[in-house]
Amino acid sequence: MIHSGEHLIFKGACNIQRIDFFCFYGYFIIMKRRIPVITKKVLAFISLSGFVLCTLIFAAAYWSFSRLFKNQYASTVQSVAAAARECLNPDDFTSYILQKTPDEKYMNVKAILQDFVDKFDLNLLYVSSVEPPDYTHITYIYNPVKKGGKWKEFPIGYEENYIESNYNNSTRRVFEQGETVVRHTIKTRSGSHITAQLPVYDSNGNVVAVVGTQKDIQEFVKARRSYTIFVVAMELCFSRLHSQSCLVVHSTQCS
Repeated sequence: MIHSGEHLIFKGACNIQRIDFFCFYGYFIIMKRRIPVITKKVLAFISLSGFVLCTLIFAAAYWSFSRLFKNQYASTVQSVAAAARECLNPDDFTSYILQKTPDEKYMNVKAILQDFVDKFDLNLLYVSSVEPPDYTHITYIYNPVKKGGKWKEFPIGYEENYIESNYNNSTRRVFEQGETVVRHTIKTRSGSHITAQLPVYDSNGNVVAVVGTQKDIQEFVKARRSYTIFVVAMELCFSRLHSQSCLVVHSTQCS
């Protein structure tokens, strides 16, 4: 999917080069030949149309570029969270939280979850019970994190109060409505990342925990920033070209 986004950028750049050629060709004719005013107006119109078309191409490519990246990351974190959920033993969660002592079954599941984190380059994966009604008090059951990363792994039964509106609201939707939630977090203290949250059901069909997967999207943020700089630079070039063409037409009409 990423390659598709890059292909769109390349395709848009090729179209821009074609527009660039025609705009400069029209400008060359205006400068070197004495031709009717109506022709000069047509060439100026072509220059302006090229600028507008260039803007539309950039906007469409930028939108596609962002959408493809986000869809790719969203699909990845949701799929990993769904696969991790299938490995859990929700009916054992209560005893894990009370005893805070892992058994062999727990350690086997933890190893599988850690493998998910390593293979899919996640920041972290968590399985936790969160208390209503505000969903700020969290009790962690599993919490494997990226090795060598900045995240700290919490032991089984670790509790904390976490007040963050986006997390609290999305967790409420998971527990109360059984929703799957994907959140994009850009430029926060913890960095830019995407998180998927899925409900975990016990054998009676009750939501007893939330499984979450978080993946860094700094690559996407950097790629979008580079593309934006490229867009702005090209727009300035075309604006300059159009201004020069209009000045030439105006000066020729006055003479």
